[in-house]
Amino acid sequence: MLLYECVEAPESTILFESYVSHRGTACYGPNMPVIWEKCLTPVLAWAIGSQGSVVLYISQEKCLTPVLAWAVGSQGEMFPDHVGLPLAEDHRSTFFMLETHYDNPMFRSAVDSSGVRVFYSDKLREYDGGMLVSGITVTPLHVIPPRQPQYHTVGYCKSLCTQRMFPQTGIKVVSVLLHSHLAGRKMKLRHFRDKQELSPIAQDDNYDFNYQQSRTLQTEVLVLPGDELVTECAYQTLNRTDPTLGGYSTKQEMCLAFLLYYPRTSMASCLSMTPVKYFFETFGVKKFYNITMDAVERMFLKLGPSDNEQLNEQVRLLTYPTSTTSTSPSFPVPGDDMDQEVNNQAIYTLQQMKDFSEDQGEGM
Repeated sequence: MLLYECVEAPESTILFESYVSHRGTACYGPNMPVIWEKCLTPVLAWAIGSQGSVVLYISQEKCLTPVLAWAVGSQGEMFPDHVGLPLAEDHRSTFFMLETHYDNPMFRSAVDSSGVRVFYSDKLREYDGGMLVSGITVTPLHVIPPRQPQYHTVGYCKSLCTQRMFPQTGIKVVSVLLHSHLAGRKMKLRHFRDKQELSPIAQDDNYDFNYQQSRTLQTEVLVLPGDELVTECAYQTLNRTDPTLGGYSTKQEMCLAFLLYYPRTSMASCLSMTPVKYFFETFGVKKFYNITMDAVERMFLKLGPSDNEQLNEQVRLLTYPTSTTSTSPSFPVPGDDMDQEVNNQAIYTLQQMKDFSEDQGEGM
């Protein structure tokens, strides 16, 4: 579950007020009110094993500010006495949107009463807290090969970003929630300064999807402008016969770290992804028919979970075509328009290339 804060103009208050008793709708579908797109600032996230976690994102473009996050196995989180999350800033009401993800592959009917309980105080605390998400952008370009005893991927928050966005005195990390899905076995949030690696901020060598508790640090960690954060994930896919792609389903994968910190900054996330051009060039693909690589890259860089889900579906269809093709298909001469079938065959072929070990070796 994700609780988002709605960033709205003063004149939007009445419109948001009209949706307070709304029963809800499918996320990012055609029936979702357009103004809800201004409620994409996460305030809370919940996952399996979690009882609650407070997080905060800030986005200048949309409401991409998470305020609270809950995940499977978590027992909840309390802010330290000197840190809090501001509500009703500028003497205006604060509106929130609750987003719930359901994993129901058998399409069984059910009645759900999921929700969140937020406790607040009228006593202002010393620091405004924030949530920073670091790791790998959720995209099908995050590819994990099958039959791997231990396959590592990393996401970078580079020094350029922290240099520009962090205050001169830096930020102090209070707690960390490490998040991947069912193939995840190990996770680590690494910390670099002046090209030297410091002690990990958080580390779990026995990651369990069913226990995703935010870990309060024994000692707050100072992250200075110019420092780098590296989120590292290790996956085990010995029993999988097909590549695992990045995505929001539990059958897909993520590699994210949610950092609760203070004082709050305007940076909500600091993520990395494989440049689309170099991703395809790795497989020997340098261009597509009648579509530039820049256009392909824009497809993968579209904002919003709905766009990523559509991309995941496209890649899934390419990975599991309805008709079989040979590993070396013959392509007709392209015409003036892009031949989507030929393009799909080309992508399917490069996806079948095995540039990884199938040695099952020892388990993790």
